[in-house]
Amino acid sequence: MILGIDQGITNIAYSLLDYDENLIFTEYQKTKSKDDYNKLKEIKEKVEDILNKYDIDIIVCEVIYQNFGRGNGGMRANLTTGLLYAVSIDKKIELIQIPPATVKKVVAGSCKAKKDAVIEEINKIYKENIKNNHCADAVAIALTYIKQKKQSIAEKEHFIRKEV
Repeated sequence: MILGIDQGITNIAYSLLDYDENLIFTEYQKTKSKDDYNKLKEIKEKVEDILNKYDIDIIVCEVIYQNFGRGNGGMRANLTTGLLYAVSIDKKIELIQIPPATVKKVVAGSCKAKKDAVIEEINKIYKENIKNNHCADAVAIALTYIKQKKQSIAEKEHFIRKEV
């Protein structure tokens, strides 16, 4: 199974999909602590709880770029990315990062798609009413990984057939 995470320091969402693209769950977490140390502690406990509860093969999250001029949100969110790497190493589960533009392109058809378009597509695909953009992003991230993996396998099979 694939654990998709829309990582942040205050707003985090998790989604679990199987390789047939079935949505097992999506869940939103808003950290309650005031300082980053305790926020990260809350996130670590939640991630470890999910990893202990489910048989997860891969953790997938977005690459977070620093957007100068818009505060330090990206830099602080990457504290969570570092934490995810540490937990994934400890649990021996690979962590993959996918650029946001790739997620938008795969799910909504355009690398410049707005959040609303991603939410709309995820709700269409899963016949859900996911209103939380963090949850929709977590689902989209996991779904993108699966679709890219399937495309890669199909391309390899096509190449092998051409060689034979």
